[in-house]
Amino acid sequence: MVGRVEKVTPGAGLRIRHKGVFDLDRLYSETKNWINDHDYGFQEKEYSDKKKDKGKEIKYVFIGDKITTSYFNYHMEIILELTEINSLSENLVSGNVKITLHSRLELDYMNHWSANTVSDFFFNFYNNYIIKEKVGNQLETLETETVELWDLIKDILEFNR
Repeated sequence: MVGRVEKVTPGAGLRIRHKGVFDLDRLYSETKNWINDHDYGFQEKEYSDKKKDKGKEIKYVFIGDKITTSYFNYHMEIILELTEINSLSENLVSGNVKITLHSRLELDYMNHWSANTVSDFFFNFYNNYIIKEKVGNQLETLETETVELWDLIKDILEFNR
């Protein structure tokens, strides 16, 4: 259990929908490479691939965690849901894409502060007064990285329009 979570993205996450032609291999590899290149630990949490009448249904869930200090952890979750996917060429497919990106800052991710009234008081005091500026800087950095990844994904999808 993480001490406290500060969400960077809205509750439902950032979402994009795309219908048309795109490079699925590029979408997968550049998303994964961005996560790795920005020092996040990459994990493919979920993968499914099902054949349907109108084409494949594919789902990926990527997790990226980046420990910035012994207190802060950046956490991103990217969900790619693809439907009616049909191959057009070696690199291009057509179909529907829904991508959701969740991003959050985890404070005390190692849970050093125990869960009792006294430690909760000091935990909140520490975060809201002593390291308030550091928390703000960490949130700003994570927000910048979230937007950067989001822009990359949008650029990949828009490339073949």
